[in-house]
Amino acid sequence: MEGNEKDVLTLSKKERLNFINQFKILDKLYPDEGYRENIKALEEGYELHYSWIFENLYNGLSIEQCRFVLDVLGVYRAMIFSFENLENKEGIDIELLRFPGFDGNNETEYMSYVRYFIDDLGRFEEIREISGSGFNSHKKLIDSYSNLLTKYNSLPKITGGLIKRDDLLVLLKIAPKGL
Repeated sequence: MEGNEKDVLTLSKKERLNFINQFKILDKLYPDEGYRENIKALEEGYELHYSWIFENLYNGLSIEQCRFVLDVLGVYRAMIFSFENLENKEGIDIELLRFPGFDGNNETEYMSYVRYFIDDLGRFEEIREISGSGFNSHKKLIDSYSNLLTKYNSLPKITGGLIKRDDLLVLLKIAPKGL
């Protein structure tokens, strides 16, 4: 991976020494994991390579962004449960209830959070049952989810946040589709 100027990190000597000591311990425990290269870059002060040490750390999501993801998952949950409670399911393709996820290239942190929440924490099982796993839409969907969430919030709810058949059909028309 080529570094660029925006990826360059600066570390104080104290920070470098802390990382060096941690990597030396890790290298003793796991000698084949490539820690020696990180130690050398830190000891020699190769700033361009500091960012490589952290390249597997995501930027993360704010509380608001996490809540957005959970709200979107909540809409899909409501659509799934609303569908399951319908007496007349005729004309509604269950495939439309699949949650496509987020774009792995441009919405990586969102996609990773969905995986964490569904796969690691074991939440929203009904979404995994219908959608499978992975949750990589291969296209940007944040704006589409915002529109879906706005529409869902404007609809009247019945017991437990469920919606009526006609409202479900409206949401399914604007809900993002997978590939």
